[in-house]
Amino acid sequence: MHQQTLPAFSQHLNAINFNHKIPISIQELKHLSNQSMKKTICTTLLGLLCLTAACPRANAQFNHYYGNTHSHTWYSDGNKEKINDPNWVNDTPLESFQYADAAQRMDFLGISDHNHNEGNAATSPQNMTLARYHAGVNDATAANNAAFIAMYGMEWGTISTGGHLNVYGMGNNLIGWQTGLNDIFVAKGDYLGINGIMSKVAATPNAFVTACHPNTADYDNLIAAATPFNANADKAFRAVAVKSGSNYNASPTSVNYNNYNGENTAITYFDYYRDVLAKGYHVGAIIDHDNHYSNFGASTQARTAILATSLSPANIADAFMNRRFFATDDWTAKIDFRINALIMGTINAQNANPAISISITDGEITESVANIQLYYGIPGSGARATILSANTATNTLNFTHTIAVNAEYYYFFVITQGDGDDIISSPIWFKKAVPLDITLSAFDLRLNNQKQTELQWTSTSETNSSHFDIERSPNGIHFETIGSVLASGNTSEPKNYVFVDDKPLKQKSFYRLKMQDLNGKSQYSEIKTIFVVDKSNLMIVTNPQTNTIEILNWNETMNLRAVGVLGQAYPLPRLAFAGSFDTSLLPAGIYILVDETGRFGKFIKQ
Repeated sequence: MHQQTLPAFSQHLNAINFNHKIPISIQELKHLSNQSMKKTICTTLLGLLCLTAACPRANAQFNHYYGNTHSHTWYSDGNKEKINDPNWVNDTPLESFQYADAAQRMDFLGISDHNHNEGNAATSPQNMTLARYHAGVNDATAANNAAFIAMYGMEWGTISTGGHLNVYGMGNNLIGWQTGLNDIFVAKGDYLGINGIMSKVAATPNAFVTACHPNTADYDNLIAAATPFNANADKAFRAVAVKSGSNYNASPTSVNYNNYNGENTAITYFDYYRDVLAKGYHVGAIIDHDNHYSNFGASTQARTAILATSLSPANIADAFMNRRFFATDDWTAKIDFRINALIMGTINAQNANPAISISITDGEITESVANIQLYYGIPGSGARATILSANTATNTLNFTHTIAVNAEYYYFFVITQGDGDDIISSPIWFKKAVPLDITLSAFDLRLNNQKQTELQWTSTSETNSSHFDIERSPNGIHFETIGSVLASGNTSEPKNYVFVDDKPLKQKSFYRLKMQDLNGKSQYSEIKTIFVVDKSNLMIVTNPQTNTIEILNWNETMNLRAVGVLGQAYPLPRLAFAGSFDTSLLPAGIYILVDETGRFGKFIKQ
């Protein structure tokens, strides 16, 4: 989120020197229209509130960031308004990144110039060279800052030989088939071969591909019934653009803001998304702008939204690799989609029925949700996902799906807002696992006198149990094993266990138990959180839109009270998210929040 005051933001827009580009006013950049005026005004108000630490968060772990991963510069067939300008060769992708950096609700931009130079020189010039590709990678690095992430990749392939894939994460390596125009050779039209594009990307850590405006037969007939499931494709393939821009304009001397086929239109590639999932591939949903003019972030309010703990190149890549993203026509929409506390994009097995929940929030005061549809399908079945449950005129849906042991499904949501905007989530894949013969009756965390984290749990019975692995995470996503405790083998009596983390993280931490039996089966406990209290004061994030506060360094053992300026104390009801509290009953004013250790923090109730 851009941490700029509104006047400074306007000055920044006016100060940017887009050499040889058409002048674009602030009003055009914010693409105000009768249809979007309400959304822009509400977003501006929200932006003013987000200039401090009071910025709304997805939950205790993640922030929402918004952007686009499909756009072009003149290194292939983009920046089209400059095609008749003799000086256009002086421009670089850096200027395009800077343009996006200045646009509203653009936390990241991916430029994916075509990987070849085989286009028609008059109508669709492809100007890629090895030197230009390498320069684009360097420009992305130069454009990165604390409030904006730039990525430079490639749109690989041709429509006539199998379709377009956006490729990111290959570093300085251009993948191509033309002599002198590749760092890594892949034959034209080779998508699924042993030396094809999917294999090359799969072999590169943190590299991934997304499907651009896919046709049914694209990518070597990837979704055809006769095409075998391809493990390398599954490892490389991360997203399908369920909606895509086609940002061409008949006049090369103007910038087109209104030809995106997204907002308030059909989800063009929804069936392809369902077909890929039905084939068994683990992909999520994004929205592409496919900019071919210099209107990066200004051609539409639609965005790809990702969930990340903070804004950095590594965290953007991590979000894509783990499918923590969704497609949204609304650039202020936030969703919290979970199954048994598992987050969007997760692949998991548990000895339980999937308890599915989603909540939708929005920075717009008057925004509403018209309907929510929960889709489900069976991976690898070849049958498209269908609607399992639905809700109307509400921003939540909760549904528990009763399934058989060993049954495996994937679930995703399609939300339509009151103004017609669509939101399409990535899935969660869930399998109901065979239960272990280990039954836990309790699992708790506490801080001992040495400020160490003490894990205590009790089993009521065990059969062929082997051991418990203790896993810890700083963010609830990536866990590491920090120790093990031997189990009791076979017992029908309650057994108590203790493990002490003598070097706990000085922050909010997440713990879980991995229970293992002698047959090699395993399952996880629920996740517990704790904060190792230090001498710092309470870190408070406020959200005026939802009348909540979140305490970042909160501990489940804390007793808290809010004290007004006249000394009156108020209770703060806890909410579902750890560390979140309801402030709706508080009168407007300034409050001091105090915990039992004497730490305090100030917040304002508006």
